[in-house]
Amino acid sequence: MIPLMSTLVTCQERRQSLLSVVCPRSHCGLSWSAQNKWLHLTVGHDKLLAVHSFSWPPAGEPTVMRHDEMSGQEPIKFDDLHYTASHIFELGGVAYTGVAEEVFEDGAVRCRHRFLDGQLHGDAEEFYESGAKKSITPYLNGVSHGRTIEWYEQGVVHIERDNEYGILIRCREFEHSGKLIDEYLRPDDDPMMEHVQKLRRKARIKKSRN
Repeated sequence: MIPLMSTLVTCQERRQSLLSVVCPRSHCGLSWSAQNKWLHLTVGHDKLLAVHSFSWPPAGEPTVMRHDEMSGQEPIKFDDLHYTASHIFELGGVAYTGVAEEVFEDGAVRCRHRFLDGQLHGDAEEFYESGAKKSITPYLNGVSHGRTIEWYEQGVVHIERDNEYGILIRCREFEHSGKLIDEYLRPDDDPMMEHVQKLRRKARIKKSRN
């Protein structure tokens, strides 16, 4: 049995809750329900590859959860990855699963990226040279999916972007004081929303079959 401690973060609420589950070996696509959440875990070769969370009862789309040990290995240098013509990140000719980092000259982490089967998958983080967090962007199978947050160096939220399957749905920009200065909401009659709706339906059907 592989113990798993996951930090669940919803897109709608930036609150966190911890829960422990147990994952059998040598399986993929396993699911549990707990704390009004439905978890879907991807596991291979005794290592956790990805954690997805769904509200329950069904009310939304999957959100990739951050898990610092998603590949069970130390982070590598981002520059060691090769980006192929088929848009896959490889390490040694193999699609990479794990964490890759970029650093400043002093060695401090500048960016941290998470990958699953060669695609960005999970939280991508960016930091200021001071060590303060600059941004966090959740990815699902290579595209941004969820709420991206950018902070001023002082820790105040600067920009919030809500994306679904790589498509911008909503964006808000704030002053240092926290005052809202600009907001964009994609109209329901926008042609891209029809595509989003199709992807939502597809995700719900896929979830119902798991």
